[in-house]
Amino acid sequence: FNYSSARVLNSLDSFSKRFQNCIIFVDEAEKMIGRHSMDEDSNFDGYLNEIFDGVSGVTNAIVVIAVNNLARFGAGFSDRFVSLKFELPNLTERREFLVMKLNKLQNHAEVLVNFDEAARETEGMSFRDLEKICNNVFYMVLNQQQTITNHTFSDAARNFKTIYGVASIYG
Repeated sequence: FNYSSARVLNSLDSFSKRFQNCIIFVDEAEKMIGRHSMDEDSNFDGYLNEIFDGVSGVTNAIVVIAVNNLARFGAGFSDRFVSLKFELPNLTERREFLVMKLNKLQNHAEVLVNFDEAARETEGMSFRDLEKICNNVFYMVLNQQQTITNHTFSDAARNFKTIYGVASIYG
């Protein structure tokens, strides 16, 4: 456990005491404080538990922590929070998202994408993953590509999978 992680935790603790009745939101908490939390018996987990027990006991602060990998925290720490899991988008949701995003290109390029096929190709991906793929397609349009086809979309998806791996990096 290092100084910067302790500083983050102390800041959360002092912030909640200074601004009682507040909501504290920590996004991607495992990147800040979870990387040191490998098992329930670690000193760091003990410190995390002490801080968050103190926050709820002394103030009326609500702490919301968003994590992509809950396994980075010990069970004792995870038990102190109500967990809500957000599932990856299903086929219909991915299709609707791709239609919404890629049809924004209609004024700049002809969009000839089979959205059912594109949605199937993105199985196991998050909306963030889909956003990155659509951004790659947008850059292709900026580079004067006039028609967006399944091949264009597949190239962008393949490029994403090559960089980040076959499965979603957030799933």
